[in-house]
Parts: sequence; structure tokens; C-alpha cells
Amino acid sequence: MLWWDLLHWPGTRKRIGDEVRIAAWLASNKGIGDLFTTDELREALGSGGERNTKEHFQRRIRELRSKRYGWELPSAKYEHGLPQGSYRVDLVGWHPALGPKPSAETAVSAATRRRVLERDHGRCFFCGIAAKEPYPDDPLRSAVMTVGHIVPAELGGSGTDSNLRAECSRCNESSRSSTLPPESLESVEIDVRRLTQTERKQFLEWAASGRRERTRVDAVFDRYRHLTPGDQADLVARLRSSSVR
Repeated sequence: MLWWDLLHWPGTRKRIGDEVRIAAWLASNKGIGDLFTTDELREALGSGGERNTKEHFQRRIRELRSKRYGWELPSAKYEHGLPQGSYRVDLVGWHPALGPKPSAETAVSAATRRRVLERDHGRCFFCGIAAKEPYPDDPLRSAVMTVGHIVPAELGGSGTDSNLRAECSRCNESSRSSTLPPESLESVEIDVRRLTQTERKQFLEWAASGRRERTRVDAVFDRYRHLTPGDQADLVARLRSSSVR
């Protein structure tokens, strides 16, 4: 039988969760860049000719995007170009054909993820972008924040706060190595040499520390983003009408 048609793990009475069945179906029926919907999955993963109507089915899709499973599945909520209600496969993560599920010790709980993102001001450790901000070199794509392991999970890194940092999905190591072409030394050096002296100094400081350093403007802008839309507009109007530029 196909993995997604099984209700129990082979040779046991332990039930197979819907997130495992979803992973198996996606790995076999969808490739990188393909779209799917919750309704499509409900139809495919029903039983006895009936669609799957479980209340928390959609939450199981979101669980695949956890560090434990490692799938990258952006939705229309984060990518405005996607059809409403659809997801896109950007990175195939764990599915049962790969063997036992990853250890829960390396998994990141929702509470831990929330704490790490708050601690890191919701900005990527590497490039400094915040959730839902468009990428400067790809303005049609908005950043999706995740958390990455400092010591990789495959090397025994834990899922605790001290071993985690905020990363956008594009900079996250697994996503970067799988979806982005490598840069060449020559092309990067050309662009670095085009920077002004001040910009080059800043670049060297970031390169030395291994990350994009946040400025005072970043810190204030992060607080501004948490104002209500009305207060944001009011603050901008006050600054424009005053001597502050």
C-alpha cells in the first residue's frame, strides 16, 4: 500500500498522523515549485471514498514547516502572488520513505520559536530583513521568518533558545543551499568595490562579525512597525511637518 493510504505504522497498532501522510503524498505527487491546496489534500487523504474532514487537518500542513520536518511551504498569506488558499513546495523535507522521523529533541516548539523571534526582534540574523518585508533584489517576494539551529540538528544541536536564532527562509541554511545558486567571488568583489568608502567600511564590519549589524534606525523602525496604522501615519505626518528630517 501507499504510505498515505496506511492508517497504522507497518507491523504495529500505532496510528500514522495526518502530517506524515501529507508529507508522503506531497513527496510523491508534487515537485519543487508545484502548488497544492488544503481541499486537494483532503480529497487525496480521505478514506472509504470520503474526503478527510478532520478539524485540525490544516494545522498538520503547518506542522510540516517546523524544523523537525523541514518543509518550506509558503502560502498566499506570505506571498501575494500565490492564489488564495494555495501553498507552494519550495523545499521537500522529511517524509516516511526517508526513514524514522527526526528526533523531537531537535524540534522547535511554537513557544520557543515565538521567544526566539521576539528576542531577535523578528529580524534575520544574516540579512536583517523582517517578516513580510519584500526582498530588495526580489520585491515580489516577501520574507518569511523561521528559526535556525546554530549547531545543526544533524550534528546533535538542540532545539533550545540558546542554539537558535531568527532567520528568513531564504537565508536559512537548508533553504539557501537547495534553492539559491552559489555566488562567485569575482561578481561579489566587483559589487563590493562599487560601494562608497563608508559603505565598504560597514560591509567589512558585517563580514568580520559574520552578520548584518542592526543600527539605531533598525531598532526604532522595529518599534514603529508595532504601532497601529493610524499612529504610524500620525508619526510620519508629525516628522514631515517639523524640523526633523
